[in-house]
Amino acid sequence: RHLRDDPAALAHLDQVAALLRPGGVYLVGIDLHHGDREPEEDVWEAARGPLRVQQVIQYLPPEDRRRREQVVVELVVTRPSGTAHHGYAYDLRTYTARQWTRLVARSALRRVGVCDAAGREVPAAAWDEPRPYQIEVLSPRSGGPRGGLR
Repeated sequence: RHLRDDPAALAHLDQVAALLRPGGVYLVGIDLHHGDREPEEDVWEAARGPLRVQQVIQYLPPEDRRRREQVVVELVVTRPSGTAHHGYAYDLRTYTARQWTRLVARSALRRVGVCDAAGREVPAAAWDEPRPYQIEVLSPRSGGPRGGLR
């Protein structure tokens, strides 16, 4: 999702396949887009002594066919000497399950497994079902594990 378009993503996947040893795997954490989405927000907070940090991340779905989700980040750092605000934004490419499956099929890697956000293996029949986040397990087309993650 951090690569701008499909040709860049394919080049990346092919380069990874060329670097993996036989039987090696490449893990990709991805949030696949399933239909219309509302903006989402994550808030992370931490503290140590008098230092306080809050990070707010907003995910704004694409408004057109460009498949670019905007991520807006605000970081608030509070110290005894004062509070500082830092902000930045970047885009991520969106994929539906179908678009992702087609992209991987065109690459030198193949899908050998999927895990949910907690790391639990997802049965092959459910690989393309909607879930908020998943970990794709990819392996080079020549060699590698077959059927399951064990």
